Amino acid sequence: MMKRPGPSYKTQRDRRLSIAQLLESLHARWVVLLKSMRPEDFQRKLNHPESGVHDADWLLALYGWHGNHHLAHITSLQERMNGRLTLIARHRE
Repeated sequence: MMKRPGPSYKTQRDRRLSIAQLLESLHARWVVLLKSMRPEDFQRKLNHPESGVHDADWLLALYGWHGNHHLAHITSLQERMNGRLTLIARHRE
């Protein structure tokens, strides 16, 4: 059996992240990726598993809508929990 590179699951520690921190980190990565793309890259065709073939520009718009949709659910849940909502993410040391 081939061993995966990097630290094992056992050496990872839990790190509590707020929803805002998690989304901020995710969106920072998106910004780096999107800024590296050329205009023609947004016209490339990709296959979405549920709705078929679309260009990257369409999929980015879908992600924007989808992200806002989920953020509304998360914000509502945080309000109901008086701001106590956190996630536990695996952090590699």
